[in-house]
Amino acid sequence: MNLFRTTVLLTVAIVIGSFLLWNHEHKQADYANARLGGLVGSAIYQIWHNYDEFANYPPDDISVERLAAMNEKLIAISAYSQLVDQAKGTNLLLPVSNHLQTISRYLNSQLSKQQTLSQEDQQVYGYMLQTVAEIEPQIGLVYYAPGVHEGPKVALKPNRSAVQKMAATRDRLKDYVVQLNDKKQ
Repeated sequence: MNLFRTTVLLTVAIVIGSFLLWNHEHKQADYANARLGGLVGSAIYQIWHNYDEFANYPPDDISVERLAAMNEKLIAISAYSQLVDQAKGTNLLLPVSNHLQTISRYLNSQLSKQQTLSQEDQQVYGYMLQTVAEIEPQIGLVYYAPGVHEGPKVALKPNRSAVQKMAATRDRLKDYVVQLNDKKQ
C-alpha cells in the first residue's frame, strides 16, 4: 500500500510539475511574441510615418536638401523594413525602400550635374512620390489586422490579396529602376 501511495504521489507530482513547466514555457512564448509584435508594430508605424511625410512634399519643389532629407528617411525606412520583412517572412518593404533609394540617388546625381532637373527627371521624381502614395495605404492593409477598433494591431499573417497587390507595386518599381539604370548607361 505504501508503494502504491508513493507511486501515485510521484505520478501526481510529475504531472503537476509538467503542467507548471508547460505553463511557464507557454507564458514565456506569449511574452516573446508580444514583444516581437510590439517591435514589428513600432517598425511598421515608423515606415508608414516616414512615407507619410513624403506626401507633404510638393511634386514640383525639388532641391538637393529635399533629396538629402528623403534619402535619410529612406535609409531609416530600409532598416525598419528589414526588421518587418524578416519577422513577417515577407520580401516587400525592403526592396521597395531600396528601389526608392536608387531613384533618390539618381535624382541627386542629376541635380548635382545639371543644377536643375530636366522635365524627364521631374517625371521620375513625380513617379517616386506617386509610388510612395500608393505604398502607404498598402502597408496598413498588409500588416495590420482588419476590423480592430482599439488602434492598429499587427496581423499574425499578412493579408494575402494585399500582399499580392503590394508585390505587384514592388515589381513595377523594380522594373522602373531597371529602365532608369539602363538610361544612365
